[in-house]
Amino acid sequence: MREQWAAFAWMYEEEEHTRLSNEFCLKQRADALENLALNMAFFAQLQPDPFEEALAEMLRKHKRMRQVTDLQTLDDEGFYVMVLNGSRQPYIGQTFDVSGQWSPRPRKSLIPGRMLRAPDRPLI
Repeated sequence: MREQWAAFAWMYEEEEHTRLSNEFCLKQRADALENLALNMAFFAQLQPDPFEEALAEMLRKHKRMRQVTDLQTLDDEGFYVMVLNGSRQPYIGQTFDVSGQWSPRPRKSLIPGRMLRAPDRPLI
């Protein structure tokens, strides 16, 4: 246990391991920016037509699924496929409160000057 504690010491400013060090935060930020760049490059190469056709086919096959553009109209639980406009990136999940789960509340980001928010116009 002491070995693990010591191995993580570089990540913190003090012995109690309660405040992350600047070194750790800068490394996390660099990793996040690299990951963002890789993801953006991948999603930029996707062609919109095949993706839209696959979504339309899924809706044709699964009659109980429907497209929703306003989360405030949902008050039930279930499974969902959320597609972020423009990025062709689906999120698949299950919830008991869709509108609460994807509300536009700010989220912390390691990228200075950016607050991550839920998408303004998700398609569900």
